Amino acid sequence: MIENSTQIRPLRLEDYGTLVRFYGKKETDWSKDSFRRCFFDDTPLAKNFTFVAMRQDEANILGTATLTFYPETVELTYGLERAKAHLQTPDFNSARAVLGGVKVAPEWRRNGIGKQLICVTLEQAALMQVPKCHLVVVPTNPAVKIYANLGFEETWEQFQYLDTNPPSPTLWCMKISIERYLATK
Repeated sequence: MIENSTQIRPLRLEDYGTLVRFYGKKETDWSKDSFRRCFFDDTPLAKNFTFVAMRQDEANILGTATLTFYPETVELTYGLERAKAHLQTPDFNSARAVLGGVKVAPEWRRNGIGKQLICVTLEQAALMQVPKCHLVVVPTNPAVKIYANLGFEETWEQFQYLDTNPPSPTLWCMKISIERYLATK
């Protein structure tokens, strides 16, 4: 269970160094400018809301989750030329929000942090009046159980990035109705 000394809050610019370390990178691998563009700069097509789990008495990130909100229905294509795979179904494109970047530090897994991060992002989706939210996940990921327990359902849409070496594993698309999620809280 998540400890009382753990807080979930929006990512801040001053979290740059901590987030770089959390992802196992060096500051030379990921510039402050690219960090700002990735997490804080809105585009005409998308707005990101990234949340972090942190201990109140430490400066270490325990977990992250990002909700990408699309103000208009847009075709969400996952690198058609690059990946030879894309999702163009009306159901996926009408989601207007995608949950991603869900990661919990290995030593903090099985403490409810991932679930809490996902719940915060779904509450953000509700504030944005998004009808449903999608995510893409490797079917063998243990987090699939968490997603299913929260109400995410597999959409039977599967794809694979083919230009990676080796090719990526098959990925599943899952969705949740925000109204259904709120009703079960």
